[in-house]
Amino acid sequence: MPTVVVRSPDGKEREVTLAGDMSIGRAEGCDLVLAEGGVSRQHAKMTVKGESVVIEDTGSANGTYIEGQRIGAPTIVPPGKVVQVGDYELRVKAGGGPGLSIIKRPRTGGRVALGDGPAPSTRALPKRVGSGAPIAEQRAPRAPGPRPARAPAGPRVVRDLPEGPSLLGTSGLWKNKRWLVAGKIVVGRLPGVDVQLDDDSVSRRHAELELTPRGVRLKDLNSANGTAVNGMPVEGTITLQHGDVIQFGVVELSYEYDAEDSLDGSSAGRPRRRGVVVVAALTVMILAGAAAAKLLTKPGAPGAPAGPPGLATTLKELLGLAPKQPIIKPVDNSAAVQELLAACRSYINPEHGEPDWAKGATACNKVLEVEPIQDEATALLRRIKAEQEAKGHFEKADNLTLRLHEEEALTEYGAIPKESYYYTKVKSKIADALNKALKKTWDDCQLYVKQRDYKTALPRCEGWLKLACQELDKDDVTPPPGFAVRTSLPKRGKLGDREWMSPNPAVQKVYEVREKVDPTLGAFKCERMEILVMGPKDEKPDKAVARLVAKKYPDRTLASIVMDYWWGKNEPAVQQLQKIRQDLKRSELHAQAEDLMLDMNAVASLYKTGQTFIQGGEVDKAAERFREALTTDKKLMGDGIQDYPSWWREAMLRDIAEATLQAGRTFMGTRNDRKTACKYWRMGFEFTKGNVELNRAVGLQCSIEAGKMLAASRSCADLDAVMTLAIEGDDIRQKVEEKRKEWGCQAPATGP
Repeated sequence: MPTVVVRSPDGKEREVTLAGDMSIGRAEGCDLVLAEGGVSRQHAKMTVKGESVVIEDTGSANGTYIEGQRIGAPTIVPPGKVVQVGDYELRVKAGGGPGLSIIKRPRTGGRVALGDGPAPSTRALPKRVGSGAPIAEQRAPRAPGPRPARAPAGPRVVRDLPEGPSLLGTSGLWKNKRWLVAGKIVVGRLPGVDVQLDDDSVSRRHAELELTPRGVRLKDLNSANGTAVNGMPVEGTITLQHGDVIQFGVVELSYEYDAEDSLDGSSAGRPRRRGVVVVAALTVMILAGAAAAKLLTKPGAPGAPAGPPGLATTLKELLGLAPKQPIIKPVDNSAAVQELLAACRSYINPEHGEPDWAKGATACNKVLEVEPIQDEATALLRRIKAEQEAKGHFEKADNLTLRLHEEEALTEYGAIPKESYYYTKVKSKIADALNKALKKTWDDCQLYVKQRDYKTALPRCEGWLKLACQELDKDDVTPPPGFAVRTSLPKRGKLGDREWMSPNPAVQKVYEVREKVDPTLGAFKCERMEILVMGPKDEKPDKAVARLVAKKYPDRTLASIVMDYWWGKNEPAVQQLQKIRQDLKRSELHAQAEDLMLDMNAVASLYKTGQTFIQGGEVDKAAERFREALTTDKKLMGDGIQDYPSWWREAMLRDIAEATLQAGRTFMGTRNDRKTACKYWRMGFEFTKGNVELNRAVGLQCSIEAGKMLAASRSCADLDAVMTLAIEGDDIRQKVEEKRKEWGCQAPATGP
């Protein structure tokens, strides 16, 4: 039988024997349950057919991929090839076919075979047409209507363009970055390509550009999210024109080359006589203008102040004889700043996995290059620096622990501040390391004391006290101010008014060693290390929840029932409550059991109803049911619900995030309706901040676009439109309110 090797997001692998059909998904009823990110409830299905293994996507939100190619029909999986299901990787060890092939089926609905159509784009790209057959070469599409003519008057801004056609980044990390098009170049996400765009929407080898005698030709290389020029998808090969905006996934570059007309031979058909006439007329005008300028020009007095331009100067400028000043337009960098800030936040957000502090620092530093005084970027860089230092302590402590230097490791752990990301990672390791260090240092202390080697004993004894004092009472370790330390009782058998001895025998022994080595050492000062202080946060989640539930429900039976609900076992919990209701000896619990039973049934019913609405595409109604269910869930669980969510809460937050993300993509991708798309993305963002793709959509498509609209706003109505895209937590809303006050706008009666 073939075997499937499943690699989890944390790198762990396990093997599953495949016999017959195997359903794959997040739901508990699946044969292979994959509970981490990106996996739908019913994601895919694997089937053994003869000696081959076939996989089929069963309508997942994020798709199923083989070696980076999204499948749309049942596909044979070759042995050793990687199947991507959400954040998981699957490989068939035996039983696959000889190569990547597809089992064709009649198309129904929107399913297509691999390579026959595009994966859903994350931007507003028109649907591709046809089946990928070659299409005749065409010019890059333009907007409907006549092509705008160049302005006949006004000074021309001369830019220093490179010699030859080039691509210019227009936003984000690639803003103002330029790539020359020489020969044939490849655009993609894969390191080593000519134009590398490290963005999830860009395929590994996305598109190809080639410089030919007729111009630069662009060809899409069967990318997942497609290539578009001026908003129209690329089919086959097209010839680019100066000023075209090319979209690779969601990354936009512009094509620039002023000499393009000569490349494609567009001026070859002009009549020669007409050109001669035009040149002659221009020559006569220039000579006449030069003569008139010379006659009208009068030299001014030396040192005289410059006055308004005279007729000669004006005539020179009109005839092009006077030097022109370049027109400098103010540059609005707010959109680029917001995009870079979003990237910085994303890189250092622990909800997305292990933060990448280096990439976060790079993005934030680029913000300061664009806008040197930017408070948020400065604050984020301070945090990144502190976290990088904490990471250094964390890694050094782990190495010391491996070498059994627990005491030194604890000193490194203790240097990690409480607000650090690594603080929570270390807490689980502290208890074991602390107990080992306490035992080792105390054993060494006693050993050297027995040998009367007090100088060697002193650092071991003080090392023990340095760790032990974190949990001891202050009065057991340090005397009150102004008190003298005694290591033994005086002859009268009683301490004086300003004398102190530790009531803890072990602490007292440390003081005795200190006095024998150096009587002037005085009182021991305990340096507090917050990370070594044990508390409720060090408990495992289920134990912490059990403690909170026991506090809310003193009756042990009810507390046990609520814990069943927390685990997602609603039916057994309700059955136990029904037994209590039928037990006449427990009449004092009948009312409470009745309330719990109603609330638990309400949560389960609302969750199922919400799922039904999601499957029917009614995401708004699902959100209403989930909000009501989450309120009841909070009533059941009480305090601490945010830190330790129940199974029901986690399931609802995960499902609504996926549903709103997909709904927004549908409106953005098929209807180019950004307002409605952002409405759904904002809805999901209000439920949870833990979905990476949802955060990305909110940041790139809504918040950044709102910043661009705000920069271009000229009226109160424009400000109202900005608020339809603004996101809770960004600074757009605050800026809009400032503009409203400045312009005297009335806030709309209802929010966006």
